Amino acid sequence: MVGAGPAGDLDNTAPPTLALLALTVAWTGGVLLLRAPGERAAARPRVWEAVVGANAVVLTVFLWHTVPVVLAGLALVGTGLFPEADVGSGHWFALRVPWVLVLAVLLVALVAAAGRFELRASPPPAREPSGVVVGAGVAACVVGLAGVGVGGVDGLAPAVAGVPVTELALVAVGGVLLSRAGRGRRRGRPREGHPPAPGVLGERPHSPADVLVRPREDALETDEPDTAGGGAPGPGGST
Repeated sequence: MVGAGPAGDLDNTAPPTLALLALTVAWTGGVLLLRAPGERAAARPRVWEAVVGANAVVLTVFLWHTVPVVLAGLALVGTGLFPEADVGSGHWFALRVPWVLVLAVLLVALVAAAGRFELRASPPPAREPSGVVVGAGVAACVVGLAGVGVGGVDGLAPAVAGVPVTELALVAVGGVLLSRAGRGRRRGRPREGHPPAPGVLGERPHSPADVLVRPREDALETDEPDTAGGGAPGPGGST
């Protein structure tokens, strides 16, 4: 959806058209049509586990999916190991199959390597994040990323050897501030009747799967009748 040509070239989003709006409406309608069968399928444990597993790495895939293109382009196309063909020709389409397979292998390796750090469990911070530090960190990251997004790889500020040093420095400072945000004031105690969420005051989830699975388990536990103290009778009238 992003044009890769020189600045000013027409692409499918600039300027936006009614065709793009119609595509959005069509995709939204398709999702709504698939909601009911999707919920029925997700009620199966194996399907739910697959959904949770995919959701745990979906952002990693999004962040790293362009890196294999660069690596494969330099290693295969740049050295002449991978044959080139006219775009749109039959030979070009035939080469898409091995090309996509190479990219998939590289992406799986990158996701596996990055996932070890993303899903690594760590003790929860003893203090709640400082709003001032979090705000400053987010602002620095937004300004740095916006500079690259608007000004391109050169950024808005003067670049050094073609590298947007100012924008990268802002993102780095924002990352440091956000990583140290938990060193603010001490956390308060949770209100009565509101147990702490995983990773806040209670046990930190070891992976995104814990965040998705635990609420389902808690719901099942609350639906079970309490028979320890002479409560509601169980199956067959026993107490």
